[in-house]
Amino acid sequence: KIEKVASAKSTSILTTLSKSEHVDFAQIWAWQNCKDPQSRLSYGDQDTLDILASKIPSNAACILFVTDDAPPPWPSFAGPFQALSSLLANHRYFEFLLVGKDLIWYVFDTHMNELVFGGSNTRLNTLCNFSVD
Repeated sequence: KIEKVASAKSTSILTTLSKSEHVDFAQIWAWQNCKDPQSRLSYGDQDTLDILASKIPSNAACILFVTDDAPPPWPSFAGPFQALSSLLANHRYFEFLLVGKDLIWYVFDTHMNELVFGGSNTRLNTLCNFSVD
């Protein structure tokens, strides 16, 4: 089940993430301003959702922010990765930020066909240790 996240809660999540992970959400393309990204992956024409599905458990609780070329506040939705992935698959491409509900990892999908991973957890190492072949 996917639920819309209230604007105040969404802002609170971004504030927490900004402080803990040093991401500057004041910028339209916050992914360009990540102070400590763990990994960047150019994926070209490959399916982003397939790449993410190979690393994120389908039942992982996540928050999806629609960051599409606009500054915050961004619409956000909470739910299991599988449900959010289905939502993404059924809409035109847009930039997004996917955050683990525990706020210890994040991934941006950018208009440059690049995934930008960050966070401070051992699970993040699993997310980052792969290549697109």
